Amino acid sequence: GELHAPARMDHGYTTRDSARMIVFEHQDPYASITLNKRENLPQKFWGYKYGPTMLLFYLPSAWSATSASIKQISVAYLALTFCVIVLLLWRHRTEKRLLPFASTFVFATLLFFLPERLWLETLVQGATDILPIFLILLAVYALDRGNHVFAGIFSGLSFSAKFAPAIFLVLLLVRKDFSP
Repeated sequence: GELHAPARMDHGYTTRDSARMIVFEHQDPYASITLNKRENLPQKFWGYKYGPTMLLFYLPSAWSATSASIKQISVAYLALTFCVIVLLLWRHRTEKRLLPFASTFVFATLLFFLPERLWLETLVQGATDILPIFLILLAVYALDRGNHVFAGIFSGLSFSAKFAPAIFLVLLLVRKDFSP
Protein backbone atom coordinates (compact mmCIF):
# COMPACT_ATOMS: atom_id res chain seq x y z
CA GLY A 1 0.00 0.00 0.00
CA GLU A 2 1.08 3.47 0.93
CA LEU A 3 4.31 2.32 2.60
CA HIS A 4 5.71 1.35 -0.81
CA ALA A 5 4.34 4.33 -2.78
CA PRO A 6 6.64 7.31 -3.48
CA ALA A 7 6.62 10.20 -1.00
CA ARG A 8 4.23 13.00 -1.94
CA MET A 9 5.60 15.72 0.33
CA ASP A 10 8.75 17.68 -0.49
CA HIS A 11 10.26 16.75 2.91
CA GLY A 12 10.42 13.15 1.78
CA TYR A 13 11.37 13.29 -1.86
CA THR A 14 13.84 16.18 -1.54
CA THR A 15 15.62 14.35 1.30
CA ARG A 16 15.97 11.28 -0.91
CA ASP A 17 16.94 13.34 -3.95
CA SER A 18 19.50 15.24 -1.87
CA ALA A 19 21.03 12.00 -0.62
CA ARG A 20 21.20 10.73 -4.21
CA MET A 21 22.79 14.02 -5.29
CA ILE A 22 25.52 13.63 -2.67
CA VAL A 23 26.19 9.93 -3.27
CA PHE A 24 25.93 9.66 -7.04
CA GLU A 25 26.51 13.16 -8.40
CA HIS A 26 28.92 14.42 -5.70
CA GLN A 27 27.09 17.77 -5.60
CA ASP A 28 25.90 20.01 -2.78
CA PRO A 29 22.09 19.80 -2.46
CA TYR A 30 22.02 23.09 -0.54
CA ALA A 31 23.38 24.94 -3.56
CA SER A 32 21.18 23.16 -6.09
CA ILE A 33 18.90 25.21 -8.32
CA THR A 34 17.31 22.08 -9.79
CA LEU A 35 16.37 20.23 -6.59
CA ASN A 36 12.70 20.67 -5.68
CA LYS A 37 12.26 22.96 -8.68
CA ARG A 38 8.56 23.62 -9.03
CA GLU A 39 6.85 26.36 -10.96
CA ASN A 40 4.46 27.07 -8.06
CA LEU A 41 7.37 27.79 -5.69
CA PRO A 42 9.61 30.87 -5.75
CA GLN A 43 13.26 30.05 -6.48
CA LYS A 44 14.26 30.79 -2.87
CA PHE A 45 12.44 27.59 -1.86
CA TRP A 46 14.32 25.38 -4.33
CA GLY A 47 17.15 23.22 -3.06
CA TYR A 48 17.40 21.31 0.21
CA LYS A 49 16.21 23.11 3.34
CA TYR A 50 16.87 20.68 6.21
CA GLY A 51 19.99 20.01 8.23
CA PRO A 52 22.89 17.70 7.40
CA THR A 53 21.90 15.20 10.09
CA MET A 54 18.65 14.58 8.23
CA LEU A 55 20.68 13.68 5.14
CA LEU A 56 23.02 11.46 7.14
CA PHE A 57 20.24 9.47 8.82
CA TYR A 58 18.26 9.10 5.58
CA LEU A 59 21.33 8.33 3.43
CA PRO A 60 20.24 4.69 2.82
CA SER A 61 17.34 6.09 0.77
CA ALA A 62 19.83 7.18 -1.90
CA TRP A 63 20.06 3.65 -3.25
CA SER A 64 16.29 3.25 -3.56
CA ALA A 65 14.59 3.46 -6.93
CA THR A 66 11.73 5.54 -5.47
CA SER A 67 11.24 7.92 -2.59
CA ALA A 68 9.16 5.24 -0.80
CA SER A 69 12.29 4.28 1.16
CA ILE A 70 11.91 7.56 3.07
CA LYS A 71 8.63 6.24 4.47
CA GLN A 72 10.15 2.90 5.40
CA ILE A 73 13.08 4.55 7.19
CA SER A 74 10.67 6.89 9.01
CA VAL A 75 8.61 3.92 10.19
CA ALA A 76 11.84 2.38 11.53
CA TYR A 77 12.61 5.62 13.42
CA LEU A 78 9.04 5.61 14.72
CA ALA A 79 9.57 2.08 16.06
CA LEU A 80 12.91 3.10 17.62
CA THR A 81 11.21 6.10 19.23
CA PHE A 82 8.67 3.76 20.77
CA CYS A 83 11.54 1.58 22.07
CA VAL A 84 13.24 4.57 23.74
CA ILE A 85 9.97 5.43 25.47
CA VAL A 86 9.71 1.83 26.70
CA LEU A 87 13.32 2.02 27.98
CA LEU A 88 12.48 5.18 29.91
CA LEU A 89 9.45 3.46 31.41
CA TRP A 90 11.47 0.38 32.28
CA ARG A 91 14.09 2.44 34.11
CA HIS A 92 11.43 3.89 36.42
CA ARG A 93 9.24 0.82 36.85
CA THR A 94 9.78 0.55 40.61
CA GLU A 95 9.53 4.23 41.45
CA LYS A 96 6.46 5.93 42.86
CA ARG A 97 6.44 8.37 39.96
CA LEU A 98 5.82 5.56 37.46
CA LEU A 99 2.05 6.08 37.28
CA PRO A 100 2.20 9.68 35.98
CA PHE A 101 5.09 8.69 33.71
CA ALA A 102 3.15 5.68 32.41
CA SER A 103 0.10 7.81 31.68
CA THR A 104 2.32 10.23 29.74
CA PHE A 105 3.77 7.26 27.88
CA VAL A 106 0.32 5.98 26.92
CA PHE A 107 -0.74 9.48 25.80
CA ALA A 108 2.43 9.98 23.74
CA THR A 109 2.10 6.54 22.20
CA LEU A 110 -1.49 7.22 21.21
CA LEU A 111 -0.34 10.45 19.56
CA PHE A 112 2.00 8.36 17.39
CA PHE A 113 -0.90 6.36 16.06
CA LEU A 114 -3.21 9.25 15.28
CA PRO A 115 -4.30 9.04 11.66
CA GLU A 116 -2.72 12.41 10.86
CA ARG A 117 0.70 11.49 12.28
CA LEU A 118 1.09 7.87 11.24
CA TRP A 119 -1.13 7.48 8.22
CA LEU A 120 -1.17 10.86 6.50
CA GLU A 121 2.24 12.34 7.35
CA THR A 122 4.39 9.23 7.50
CA LEU A 123 2.74 6.71 5.20
CA VAL A 124 1.11 8.96 2.58
CA GLN A 125 3.11 12.18 2.46
CA GLY A 126 6.50 10.78 3.45
CA ALA A 127 7.32 13.37 6.12
CA THR A 128 10.65 12.95 7.96
CA ASP A 129 9.66 14.70 11.20
CA ILE A 130 10.08 11.64 13.43
CA LEU A 131 13.91 11.67 13.24
CA PRO A 132 14.45 14.87 15.28
CA ILE A 133 11.93 13.62 17.86
CA PHE A 134 13.73 10.27 18.08
CA LEU A 135 17.04 12.06 18.67
CA ILE A 136 15.50 14.28 21.36
CA LEU A 137 14.14 11.24 23.17
CA LEU A 138 17.61 9.69 23.03
CA ALA A 139 18.89 12.91 24.63
CA VAL A 140 16.23 12.64 27.35
CA TYR A 141 17.21 9.02 27.94
CA ALA A 142 20.89 10.03 28.20
CA LEU A 143 19.95 12.78 30.68
CA ASP A 144 17.96 10.28 32.71
CA ARG A 145 21.04 8.08 32.90
CA GLY A 146 23.20 11.06 33.90
CA ASN A 147 25.22 11.03 30.70
CA HIS A 148 25.36 14.71 29.79
CA VAL A 149 27.85 14.22 26.95
CA PHE A 150 25.51 11.95 24.98
CA ALA A 151 22.55 14.15 25.87
CA GLY A 152 24.41 17.04 24.27
CA ILE A 153 25.39 14.97 21.23
CA PHE A 154 21.83 13.76 20.60
CA SER A 155 20.40 17.24 21.19
CA GLY A 156 22.92 18.70 18.77
CA LEU A 157 22.15 16.05 16.16
CA SER A 158 18.45 16.76 16.50
CA PHE A 159 19.10 20.49 16.21
CA SER A 160 21.20 19.96 13.08
CA ALA A 161 18.46 17.80 11.54
CA LYS A 162 15.69 20.32 12.09
CA PHE A 163 15.67 23.49 14.20
CA ALA A 164 12.61 22.50 16.24
CA PRO A 165 11.99 20.59 18.54
CA ALA A 166 15.64 20.40 19.67
CA ILE A 167 15.88 24.12 20.36
CA PHE A 168 13.30 23.76 23.12
CA LEU A 169 15.28 21.04 24.93
CA VAL A 170 18.54 22.91 24.44
CA LEU A 171 16.98 26.06 25.93
CA LEU A 172 15.82 24.05 28.95
CA LEU A 173 19.35 22.73 29.50
CA VAL A 174 21.05 26.13 29.34
CA ARG A 175 21.04 27.57 32.82
CA LYS A 176 22.42 30.81 34.10
CA ASP A 177 22.36 31.96 37.69
CA PHE A 178 21.20 35.59 37.63
CA SER A 179 21.76 36.27 41.30
CA PRO A 180 23.32 39.68 42.08
